[in-house]
Amino acid sequence: MKKFLLFFVCLVCGINAAMAQDWDFDFSDVVPLGQRLYYKITDEPNKIVYIVAGPEKPDGNLVIPATVEYNSKTYTVEGIRDRAFEGCIGLTSVTFPMAATFTTIGVDPSMSFTFMGCNSITSFVIPDNVTSIGGQAFRETGITSISIGKGVTTIPDDAFFWCYKLKRIVLPDNVTAIGEYAFSGSGVKYVELGNAIADGFNPKAFGNGTGTYASSIDTVVINTVVPPTVNGSFDVNFANRCILYIPVGSKAAYKAADGWKDFRFILEKGEELVLHEIIVDGYAPIEGAIFTVDGFEYASTNFSFNCAHDENFTIQVKIDNKAYGLKQVLFGSEDVTAQFDAENKATFKATANATLKFTYVQLVHPYDFTEVVPSGQTLYFKIIDAPNYKVAVCNQSGGRATSGYITPGYDAETTPPSGDVVIPPTITHDEIEYAIEEIDTLAFKGSYITSLTLHDGIKAIRASAVLDTYCGTGTKLTIPAQCKRIEYGAFRDCRYNAVNTGGAEIIEQYAFLFCPLTEIVTTSALKEFGADVCKTGELKTVELGENVEFVNSAAFSNCVNIETITIHAVTPPVVGYSKTEPTTGWRYFDPSARKLIVPWSSDHSVIADYKNADAWKLFGTIVEADHTPTSLDEIVNRNSSNRKLIRDGQLFIFRDGKMYNAQGVEVR
Repeated sequence: MKKFLLFFVCLVCGINAAMAQDWDFDFSDVVPLGQRLYYKITDEPNKIVYIVAGPEKPDGNLVIPATVEYNSKTYTVEGIRDRAFEGCIGLTSVTFPMAATFTTIGVDPSMSFTFMGCNSITSFVIPDNVTSIGGQAFRETGITSISIGKGVTTIPDDAFFWCYKLKRIVLPDNVTAIGEYAFSGSGVKYVELGNAIADGFNPKAFGNGTGTYASSIDTVVINTVVPPTVNGSFDVNFANRCILYIPVGSKAAYKAADGWKDFRFILEKGEELVLHEIIVDGYAPIEGAIFTVDGFEYASTNFSFNCAHDENFTIQVKIDNKAYGLKQVLFGSEDVTAQFDAENKATFKATANATLKFTYVQLVHPYDFTEVVPSGQTLYFKIIDAPNYKVAVCNQSGGRATSGYITPGYDAETTPPSGDVVIPPTITHDEIEYAIEEIDTLAFKGSYITSLTLHDGIKAIRASAVLDTYCGTGTKLTIPAQCKRIEYGAFRDCRYNAVNTGGAEIIEQYAFLFCPLTEIVTTSALKEFGADVCKTGELKTVELGENVEFVNSAAFSNCVNIETITIHAVTPPVVGYSKTEPTTGWRYFDPSARKLIVPWSSDHSVIADYKNADAWKLFGTIVEADHTPTSLDEIVNRNSSNRKLIRDGQLFIFRDGKMYNAQGVEVR
């Protein structure tokens, strides 16, 4: 029994010792705001302690004391040990003491994890008395800003790793060195270094352009006139995309210095890069658009702009003397979100030999107001005709790419519209009733709508208006009668299975790309049918109205299951790249096994014209549409063997077992 009791006592003592060792603190105390902190005595003769981790995690606003009382003695708090506040997700702010004796935040130079995971903290102010910060001290915190005092000389390894909300950091002149991957995995885009960066600079400080230790930095400012030596080389992907700003008069030195010379863009402060050549794609030119480059106007077709040396320039687009912004450009091999000033002028940066290519330029401006429509969604509107109170439905950015938007559409902080959306004829804002007349470019991009009902007064559906929403599953889309144009990619990747193009006179390229349509029916309004309008294997029948004048030679590309195309135009439409560039055949479409139904004519001249027309004559079967006789002469002319009967003074004709009156109407 005694042996058992001895064993039990030893076991309990061992557990207690282990628990005490796990936390490794000597005493605890409650600070004025109510949180309990834990302390480790590191120098008893001089009464020095460090804050360490303990069983209770503090939360709220924490003020670190400069001194603490224990056993009637006053101890000086010299710093915070590794992992002291790791995982304290309830902490919202930390105030460090400004006493000269408080010098340390984290001890281990590589893995201190002092505040790791404190994602409710939004900022740190490091006082001048702090001289040392441990590695990864602020990892995975929620900081959006940090101020570093004059006492810190080294930014440790991975200091801001995974601080996604931190966008900008300015280091004081006293910082001489930066550890590896200090800004990797974070949201930092702008880093400014002081004027005392020492030789032996670690090129891994800025991280890589891609991969695990990729950084989002696109601008580095260094205030050292003489380039510090670099131990190694910067990541190629990073150096190719980042702009390095240096002191005035030091460009030659940096361009000659190992490491620094690898930056693709090196500018002196106040200097801006300019493109040697600008190419506007012209693949989807904008009618009436004028590009203004530093005051010189160019049409929206392809052009190049040359300059003798690097200088600042801006680009602005005008239509009808109204200024618009550019939305998306291709910069080298990366998409660039343009930044616009109040006049919608965009400044672009590149080397003197770079090429900036505008891919599918679109003109956009921000929304004017929001309102809830009767179907329950909050939609964005921009005024398109103020004197006549007319608006367009647009997206949150008005189609305009602004800071914080990954793509024009809806940002992460906003709930996009969803469900079945019904666009009303009018919307009231500030007691003014506006007519809704357009669905603007990318209006529902990034939304989760399942269907879209348009009123008859909609006059335009702009480019990519309902792109990537997957709405309309298994339903038929009817375009309003007043809508004259369905623009580029307007309903791309929707899920409608049939469409009636209503009042559309022009259907542009990709209008219904990848929609699982089984039929497309156009009306007499249609004049032009663009390339790759549908491009789906589900499409089986197409009906084109009597006024169609042009069909793109790639209109039915990859529509491998089309069985029948019915066309009501008496004159065969032009088939080609454009009205003025006809082709003799079709692109990516074999009509040899398809049936073409053309209008009936009494002399059969229409079918003869189609059988002789380029592209149309390639259809395997060409037949006339079914026709009901409309007059007695027509009946007699079509069949001379008709039998005649006069009853009660009226003439009747018998043909093929049917009886017609003198007007050609079947009566039996």
